[in-house]
Amino acid sequence: MFIDKTKILVRDPKYFSFYLVPKDIWNEMERILPVNKLNDVNDLVFLFKAEKLKIEDIENEVINGDYTYIKEKIIRTLRTAEAVGELQNKEGEKLILKFQINGKEYAIYVYNDGFIYNNNFYEKKGIKEDIELALQAV
Repeated sequence: MFIDKTKILVRDPKYFSFYLVPKDIWNEMERILPVNKLNDVNDLVFLFKAEKLKIEDIENEVINGDYTYIKEKIIRTLRTAEAVGELQNKEGEKLILKFQINGKEYAIYVYNDGFIYNNNFYEKKGIKEDIELALQAV
C-alpha cells in the first residue's frame, strides 16, 4: 500500500515493513490509474470503482455472466481505445458490459472495432476480440 509518494507499506500477518521508493514509481502508478479521474463519470477510469461487472454476449450468449474478478483487466483493455466522438452508422452491438457502482449501472456497448460509453464512441480495431481474449486468459 502506498503511504505517500515516497513510502510503501507492506504487511503480512505478523509484520509491517516500510520502504522508501523513488518518486518515478509513484508517477508511473498515477499514469496507469489517474486518481483525480476516479470521480469523473465520463472517464473510463471511473469504472475502476465498480463493485460488479456482468457481461452479456448478444450473438451467442456463450460468455454471459459475472466477471467482477477480472474487471480491472477489462477496463485496462477498454482504455487502449481512442475517444472519437459520437457513434455514426455502426452495426449492432456484440457485447454489453454492465458495471455496477454504488447501486447504479453503467453500460458499455461493444462493437467489433469500438464501443460506446456515456454517449461517446471509442475506437480500436478488434476491441471485441481483445475483450474476449482477456476473458479467456483468466
